[in-house]
Amino acid sequence: MGHYAHCTKCKSAFLKSLEEEFGGVENPWKSGWPCRIEDILRHSSIKRKTAQALEKIYMALQGHRGYHTFVGKSRLPPCDHYVPALNCLIELDEPQHFTAPRALTLSMYPAGVKIGYRRKTWHEKCLALNRHDNDPAHRDETRAWYDTLRDLLPASFGLNPTIRLLSNEKIWCEEDSGTVLSMIRDRISY
Repeated sequence: MGHYAHCTKCKSAFLKSLEEEFGGVENPWKSGWPCRIEDILRHSSIKRKTAQALEKIYMALQGHRGYHTFVGKSRLPPCDHYVPALNCLIELDEPQHFTAPRALTLSMYPAGVKIGYRRKTWHEKCLALNRHDNDPAHRDETRAWYDTLRDLLPASFGLNPTIRLLSNEKIWCEEDSGTVLSMIRDRISY
């Protein structure tokens, strides 16, 4: 049997590697950013072009399976890691993040948007895995929306692009910190 994608030892080892290299890491990190589309459209810090792109993505998610209300919180739930030394978010995506709604959102990112991973790879993984988490029924849309916000909002708030790694890309609890760091450095250049 393969290594478990939700391995708590992997998550701890990953965090330890970040802390050893970069010092303080906020885990989890509360951005305080809005996540309701009406609040995003009114927020003075969010760039107009970003807000318009998010509105289109939100409407596409609504039309995907007909769920018109899938955002129950006013603020974005905590992000996996914020690394002050890099001024960016680092997200470890587990298999349940690779859904048809997430593929939809990725296909709608504005041209030239900077992200710290290969969008094409994530999109292809969404299509290949096509995971479903329907408890509640709109859970896939909600997760895709929150991931989209973590990708597209950082620039409006002065952060560098979000770096994403697959939770099972490596067996993190068996890797040395150099492996983790080289993967992060590679993604900074995307």
